Amino acid sequence: MKKHFQFSEKEILLLTFFCVALVLFLFVMLPHLVPNPAPKVPALEISDDLKDNALLHELTSASSVCFVGDSVTYGVLNGGFPWYDPLLPYITAKVENVSLGGWTTRYLLAESGTIPSCELYVIAIGTNDVLVNDPVRSATTEEDYISNIVELKSRICAISPDAKFVFIAPWIAGNGGDSFSPEEFAELKKKRDSYAAALSDLCISEKDLFSDPAPFIEERFEEESQDHYLLDWIHPNYKYGVPLYCEAALRGCK
Repeated sequence: MKKHFQFSEKEILLLTFFCVALVLFLFVMLPHLVPNPAPKVPALEISDDLKDNALLHELTSASSVCFVGDSVTYGVLNGGFPWYDPLLPYITAKVENVSLGGWTTRYLLAESGTIPSCELYVIAIGTNDVLVNDPVRSATTEEDYISNIVELKSRICAISPDAKFVFIAPWIAGNGGDSFSPEEFAELKKKRDSYAAALSDLCISEKDLFSDPAPFIEERFEEESQDHYLLDWIHPNYKYGVPLYCEAALRGCK
């Protein structure tokens, strides 16, 4: 006759404790052990009124495109998603990105040797020139800003004589204050608008495409809090902010 194995009361308590501890461990640690899927920005929905958009046409017809800019082009704080990410499914060109958080037109000129030869350049620079009131690091007047843009284009044309250009006006800064700028928000907005107007005039004279995303972004901020779109007061989040900035760049191109 076989003898049935039986757990002692002490062994049952230890086994119960072990099972409870294992369940708690898995509950706490499993989310960390199994990584979440990487976030992804969906493709921008191209509505009928955007199908003939000039910026979209250039991006979808070029064989190579270089996006140049600052933190918004680099994708600072949002997981590395640049403002143009929702347009990538429509772009068959080889895509380059020359950008870095904090870059001004002066910093970009210093790094202009890293810009590759391409057919199309989409340049969105100037936000930090508006914010950083320091002549050593930035263009503190619209005249200096335009002078730097002209020099940048000249250097690019030296390596890509037949290149096309799209210039995007400085991105707006939300009303959140700026620790390194002594100017009030209203003054910063006025300064940004003057830089944008000067850039628009330059593009008209040079026959380059120009876009000012600010009006469309500001309109959305009036409808819904900027906190819905921004991670701080300037950097768009990947879920709502990047699609907004992307659409704004298209709609700002007249």
